[in-house]
Amino acid sequence: MPFIKDLEIIANELRLKDIEFAQKHLEGIEKITKRGGQSLEVKQKKEEAKLVERIIKLLEDGQRVANQNWTPKEVEVINTMFLLTAKPTIYLINLSERDFIRKKNKHLLKIKQWVDQYSPGDVVIPLSVSFEERLSHMENDEERAEAEKEVGAQSVLPKIITVMRKKLDLISFFTAGEKDEVREWTIREGTKAPQAAAW
Repeated sequence: MPFIKDLEIIANELRLKDIEFAQKHLEGIEKITKRGGQSLEVKQKKEEAKLVERIIKLLEDGQRVANQNWTPKEVEVINTMFLLTAKPTIYLINLSERDFIRKKNKHLLKIKQWVDQYSPGDVVIPLSVSFEERLSHMENDEERAEAEKEVGAQSVLPKIITVMRKKLDLISFFTAGEKDEVREWTIREGTKAPQAAAW
């Protein structure tokens, strides 16, 4: 099936690029550790080298960096490497409007199975771009709701936004001002109120 082959090609290209990034990162670490000594920096870099070697092995074994059980300290190091397979992934599957409305497509199950096997924990969301476009051209919410009711399907854009925010650990922070002004700000989950207010 060509679409599964496409998924495999993209996944392999991302992994190969990450192996390249990780090897360059390891070379930089080795320059520091070759100096020797017992400084705190050298000890930390030796620990970091072990982690990077684990990451390279993981990638060579066909796995992604995301969806693994990393410690917070390991995540800090991984974030400095800017690895492509460490990013959260959402698979948006564009279906024909007919298939989307019927909630049936002969390829969708195979795609979900591939994602479950090769990218466990990632989300697959079927959508119809043509259906979403048609809804976007409608005059108001009532007209959109009537069109959705008529065909028995709803826009998945709210779901996509919610899932993306969750995958990116984003939440809303509200501020209130004079004259009943309320604003919503998007911040990373875990941000303390003083830092959020500084945005």
